[in-house]
Amino acid sequence: MLVIGIENEIKNLDKRTTNDANTAHVANLYAQGLVRANAQLLPEADLAESFEVRDGGKTYVFRLSPEAKFHDGHPLTSEDLDFNFREAMGAGSRAASSYADVAALETPDPRTFIIRLKRPRASFLLSDVSDLKIYPKHYAGSPEFKNAPMGSGPFRFNARRGRDLIFERNDAYRRGRLGPPESLTAFRRVVVRALQDPTTRFLSLLGGDVDLLFNALSPKRVEESVGSRYLKVYRSTGTTFQYLGLNLRLPKFQDPRVRRALALAIDRDAIIKYKLKGMARPASSILSAVNFYQNADLKPLPYDPAEAKRLLKAAGAENLEVEVKCSTDRDITSILLVIQEQWERVGIRMRLRPFEFATFFSDVQKGNFEMFSLRWTSVIEPEILNRVFHSREFPPGRNRVYYQNKTVDSLLDRAAGEMNLNTRKALYSRVQALVFQDLPYIPLWYPDNIAVGTSELKGFRLSPAGYWLSFLEAHKESEFATQ
Repeated sequence: MLVIGIENEIKNLDKRTTNDANTAHVANLYAQGLVRANAQLLPEADLAESFEVRDGGKTYVFRLSPEAKFHDGHPLTSEDLDFNFREAMGAGSRAASSYADVAALETPDPRTFIIRLKRPRASFLLSDVSDLKIYPKHYAGSPEFKNAPMGSGPFRFNARRGRDLIFERNDAYRRGRLGPPESLTAFRRVVVRALQDPTTRFLSLLGGDVDLLFNALSPKRVEESVGSRYLKVYRSTGTTFQYLGLNLRLPKFQDPRVRRALALAIDRDAIIKYKLKGMARPASSILSAVNFYQNADLKPLPYDPAEAKRLLKAAGAENLEVEVKCSTDRDITSILLVIQEQWERVGIRMRLRPFEFATFFSDVQKGNFEMFSLRWTSVIEPEILNRVFHSREFPPGRNRVYYQNKTVDSLLDRAAGEMNLNTRKALYSRVQALVFQDLPYIPLWYPDNIAVGTSELKGFRLSPAGYWLSFLEAHKESEFATQ
C-alpha cells in the first residue's frame, strides 16, 4: 500500500467540473487520456494503442487495443471516445473553447477514432487531447460519478473513508496494447490522505503514516527532510513559472527602460538561496529548461541595482511608485516584502496589497491592478505563449497585461499551425527572445518539483511535470520482500 498526502480534502472527484489541481492528479490514477506527455514533454500514446497525424495536422487517427476495458469490465470503444469529446465540445462545457477547431468526429469501427480539424493546430495533442480523460459513456452521466468515478487507469476507485480516498490496483491496466504482467505497479492499494495542517503533514511522513508528498512541504521542512535518515528528498527542475505581471495600459510601465529597471533591481539568487532554500532556478521565459521549446540562449537577468538606477533616471522615473497585488499566501507575501526592500534601494516604492485569492484573481482577470504576483503551473505546451502574449487574447482572454507586439503576433500565428518540431521550436524561440526584451512579465524563477518520501520507498523517479504516476515503477522495501 502507498499513502500519498495532500494539503486539502478533495470534495469533487470529477475533473470535468473543477479546476482543483489535486482532483486532476487523482484523475490520473483512475482514468487515461488518449495520449500523454513523455519525459521530454512531447506526446506519446497512453490509452491509444497508436496515433497518426495526417493532412498536415488537420486529421488525427487513434487506434484502441481490442483488450481496452473500463474498471467494470465494459469494453472501451470509439463510441466512448466520441461521447467524451462531444461532451467536452458542448455548450455547457468549461473546455468548449479548446475544441472550437474540431470540424468532425468519426467512429468508423469500434477500435478507430478520427478527429478532423478546421485548420492545423500543432498544440492539439498535448494541450487538448492529453488533458481529456476518457470516461465510460454508460456511467459518466450518473450523479454518482463525482463521488465514485470510473475509468481505465492503473487504479480503480474503491471508497472514501473520512480523510482518505482509497484506490485498488487495476490488474487489467496497460498503456496501449496489453503488455506483460511485470508492467503492473507493485502497489495493490493507493490511499490519498488529506492533511491540511503543514506540521501534521510533515510528522505523518516522518512517522511513516504517509509514504509520499508531492510539492506539499515548505522549503524549511524540505531542508529538514534532507538531514533525516528516515526520509528521502527527490528534486527536479520544475515546469511552473513564477512572475510579476505589469499593466501595460498604465503610462508608468510603457517605457521599456522602467520595466527593465524593475527586473534588474530584484536579487533572484539571494531570494532563491535564503527564502526558497535553493529549491528554484532563475527564470528567463515561461518555458523551463526541461521543455523542448525553451530558448536556451536566454539567460536570467542579473541583479544590477546600479543599472536599474541609471535606467530609471534616463526614463524620468526616479521616484517610481508601484502597487503590487497578491494572494494572502504567507510564502508569497514574505518574498514580495524582500523584493520591496530591494526595490527601495534603487528608489522604487512598492505598496503591497494582499487579498484572499478569489478576490485577488478576480481583480487580475478584470485588469484591476498595477502589478500582480502569480505563477503558471505545469507549463508543457508552448502554445501558452499564444494564449498570454497574443494581442487578440486581451481580457476576457489571458493576455491580462495587455501586451502588444505585431512581430510577436505574426510569429505566434505561424507557430500555432507549424507541424515540424524544429521549425516550431525556432518560431517559439524568437517569440521568447522578443518577450524577454519587452518584459511584459518580470520573470522570477521556476520552483523545483519536490517529492519527499520515506526511506522505505525504492525505485521512485520524479516526473518533470510533477505527475503522480511516476510512482508506478516504485515499491516499498518491506512489501516488495513479501510478494
